[in-house]
Amino acid sequence: MTLGDKTYTGTVDGSGNWSVTVPVGDLQALPDGTPVLNVVVTDPAGNSNTLNSTVVVDKVAPTLTVSVIAGDDVLNSAEVLLKPDRFGTASIGDAGRTVTLTLNGKTYTAVVQPDGSWSTSLPTADLTALSDGSYNLVATLTDSAGNSTSVTHAIGVDASALNAPVLTHRHLCGQQYY
Repeated sequence: MTLGDKTYTGTVDGSGNWSVTVPVGDLQALPDGTPVLNVVVTDPAGNSNTLNSTVVVDKVAPTLTVSVIAGDDVLNSAEVLLKPDRFGTASIGDAGRTVTLTLNGKTYTAVVQPDGSWSTSLPTADLTALSDGSYNLVATLTDSAGNSTSVTHAIGVDASALNAPVLTHRHLCGQQYY
């Protein structure tokens, strides 16, 4: 068998099944693309048969982004109640694949659309359960070749009642008007 620019010898069992061991290092050295695979089988009488094919080598991880949430990546008390969407982009070639999001030990999913976009809503109950502070949202996408990409996106929560805006008024000329 020849794969890329290297030749390997294999064995054929009594049922006609054949196998060839290709070292891991040789497989990892193959460039992305479609290298030619040539298999030549020869019987004890010297008769041979050839199979020519190509294989797909894809070692490139997919592209994945996570967009800014709430304009500043910090959720206040009003934004937590609005159940904000998480969204981003991925490789167009990964349409139909699932983006997995993890936040504070909970997992959510989104499907990559034909234009490469993805989105999901985070449940209000999960968001209101978050204490004020910083959190990492981890988004992961695995392509059809098994290549995986993870993106960590920091978000903040500043939603406690102590941090709510306070309205005050002043009396003008000793008068109160409402």
